[in-house]
Amino acid sequence: MLSLRTAEYCGLDSIYVAAPEKIISRIAFISPYVTIIPLSDLKITHGIVRKILRLIERRKVVIDTVLIGPGLTGIGKEIAALIYNLSKMDINVVIDSGAIYPETVKLVKFKNVIYTPKVGELKIILGEEYS
Repeated sequence: MLSLRTAEYCGLDSIYVAAPEKIISRIAFISPYVTIIPLSDLKITHGIVRKILRLIERRKVVIDTVLIGPGLTGIGKEIAALIYNLSKMDINVVIDSGAIYPETVKLVKFKNVIYTPKVGELKIILGEEYS
């Protein structure tokens, strides 16, 4: 929700939020101008990845940047597949907390990907401990 409010505050023209059906009413209450993409599951699965990619490929959702991670749970390899495919489509990807898995770091090394890790997540990215 904080990411959504930040996007609005920054003046983005179109904001899409892919979220579980269970929380859509809360998102709509906070921001009536956002376009919500309802997801049937509470986490990122293979089916969810296919749904999101199909929407983009069919130009039903036109985007140039995606933020993946805040509040996200899922299967690391599915999240990595989503990020990998978005990057191949020349879509900029910002990867935050819930999307930082070893699988995403191994698969995703493109010029249009930005990681925003906290200290613990930095260990996952670099494979080393920092303090």
